[in-house]
Amino acid sequence: MTKISIIGAGKLGSKIAYTLAQRKSSDEIAIVDIMKDVALGNAIDISQSIAYSNNTKIISNGYEDISDSDIVIITAGKPRTPDMNDRLELAKINANIVSSVCEQILKHAPNSIVITCSNPMDLMNHIAFKKLGFEQQRVIGFGGRLDGSRLKYIIANHINVKTSDINCDVIGEHGQSMTPVFSRLTVNGEKQEFSNTEKEKITAELRGIALKIISLKGITDFAPASGVADMADAILNNTNLVVPCSMNLEGENLSIGVPVQLNQNGANILEWKITDEETKMFNEGKNKLKELISSL
Repeated sequence: MTKISIIGAGKLGSKIAYTLAQRKSSDEIAIVDIMKDVALGNAIDISQSIAYSNNTKIISNGYEDISDSDIVIITAGKPRTPDMNDRLELAKINANIVSSVCEQILKHAPNSIVITCSNPMDLMNHIAFKKLGFEQQRVIGFGGRLDGSRLKYIIANHINVKTSDINCDVIGEHGQSMTPVFSRLTVNGEKQEFSNTEKEKITAELRGIALKIISLKGITDFAPASGVADMADAILNNTNLVVPCSMNLEGENLSIGVPVQLNQNGANILEWKITDEETKMFNEGKNKLKELISSL
């Protein structure tokens, strides 16, 4: 029996639950939220959506439901809005929420692997790691899979190819200092070269695309839900999926996106050779995050 629990039944949390249920990712899914009626309503609705396709059990009563979870996904917190320029304001609000969620995880699901989605994600994953006291590989920040899918979309439109033809990754801060790894980007298995001007244009579009979507529809949910489900599937099925995730780095006192291999033990950090320019961009993100952590 496999079990995934989702803390937070808002638009993102409910979309993740729905995506996991549709994929038959686990035998049981628990949805928990302080708004118990919303969480229960989602559980019933999602259960009915799979009535003709599979028997995944969807439950929602309270934190006691997350016991024996293989994976706990944290989406609880105030969402990012188009007018939100002060990340520290959002971080302070969500830090308290994520801390309280971690207390419940320690109480009911101490052996789980935790995937953090609440924003600002790198900061919240760092706080979760500190609060939980779990091994490094069991506290994983979601973001790289989403940023990679966005880069695929942008590159495909830029050079007029299929997204499936593109292999690309984004590391670093999940925010305005994210680092697209052009040095590893391939199209149909072959290295794709871009001019500095093209790289700057693509990077600017990548860093702004989340707010564009939020300004158009209020939230990003379909793509994040798919990316989180990919990570959960990789962990439960022990596939060794290679994907950038936000990890707490030893001796750094921060969490930031680095390449990892996902399997039943969680996330194992890999080493990639990147260019000096990419390293500089990555370090800019590290410095931003260190400043925010100090402020918190």
